Amino acid sequence: MNPKDKVQTDLQTAMKEKDSVRRETLRTLLTSLTNAEMEKKDALNEEEFVQIVQRESKKRREAIEAFEAGGRQDRAQKEAQELDVLKAYLPKQLSEDEITAVVRELIESAPTTPNMGQLMGQEMGRLKGQANGNTVRSIVTRLLEQ
Repeated sequence: MNPKDKVQTDLQTAMKEKDSVRRETLRTLLTSLTNAEMEKKDALNEEEFVQIVQRESKKRREAIEAFEAGGRQDRAQKEAQELDVLKAYLPKQLSEDEITAVVRELIESAPTTPNMGQLMGQEMGRLKGQANGNTVRSIVTRLLEQ
C-alpha cells in the first residue's frame, strides 16, 4: 500500500472514531504530501514520504519547546499528541546506545581523527530517517571530546 493511501485510510478511521487530534494531524500531513506531489508533478517515493513526515515532526518538536518556554503546557501537550501520531509513519528510531555504537565504529575506522562535520555527514547518511540530528550531534560531540 502506498504510504499516502495509508494516511488517507487512517484519516477515514480517525474520522469514524471521532479522534480529533489524530484527524487534524493526518489532514495536515495529507495536505503536505499532496503539495509535495503537486510540486514534484509525480507520486512521492518512500524516502520523500519519510522526509515530509520528519519535517512535520520537527515542526511539532519546535512548537513543543516554544510553548513550554512560554508556559503554555496545554498547547505543548497537544503538539506532543500530534507528534505521537506522526511517529507511527516514521521508520523505527535507533536508541542512543545504537547510535553511539555506529558513531564509535566510524571514528575507529577513520584513517585520521575525523572532525565534527565529516562525522555528521557520514552519520546522517547512514542513519537517514532512523535518528534525530540533534541526538546524533550530541553523541558525536561527546565522543570526539573523549
